[in-house]
Amino acid sequence: MSHLRKILPLVGLFLVGGNAIAQPAPAEFRAGLDKLGATKTNEYATVYWQAQLGSFKVIDGEGRLRFSFEGSVMVNAANAKVEVTGNVRKELEKRQRVVYRGKGTITISGKWRGVQFFGRNIDAMMYGKGVVQLTGEFFRDPKTGELVTGTYWYDDPKNKQFWFANGLTTVYLPPLQMPDQVVPQERKR
Repeated sequence: MSHLRKILPLVGLFLVGGNAIAQPAPAEFRAGLDKLGATKTNEYATVYWQAQLGSFKVIDGEGRLRFSFEGSVMVNAANAKVEVTGNVRKELEKRQRVVYRGKGTITISGKWRGVQFFGRNIDAMMYGKGVVQLTGEFFRDPKTGELVTGTYWYDDPKNKQFWFANGLTTVYLPPLQMPDQVVPQERKR
């Protein structure tokens, strides 16, 4: 039981109430994924994240990921469709990995092993499943003057969560769902 006391508060950081979807990915963003190998779209969820400075990594992703940025991106997506727009150039291509650098937008559709980013002006949306790891850096909010990190939310932009600063925030797609009650079960030998 003591291990549950340690795990539940951590898991609770990533849960956003209910199953109702207040702001799903737009229909045109979701369209056409079945042609790219997406098989279980009924298991997909939508997550958004933004920051002025930070990094993220999307591991074992499936679905569609689009983000605008200024910085460096490494994409390991040999079987996915990758579209790049803006002032972005390919820096390196080796071992099924491509490194991009610049300012623009990248859209990845299908299944991919990993996407890793570091830079500025991150505005991302992902519809699918996978694990997103966010690492925030402090920046001064121009509206409030406060030092803040980036934010993320699943469906409701009114329910934004902050990234950890100098630590790792892990976001799961679809979000983890905890049972209403945890009931201990007797082990039979």
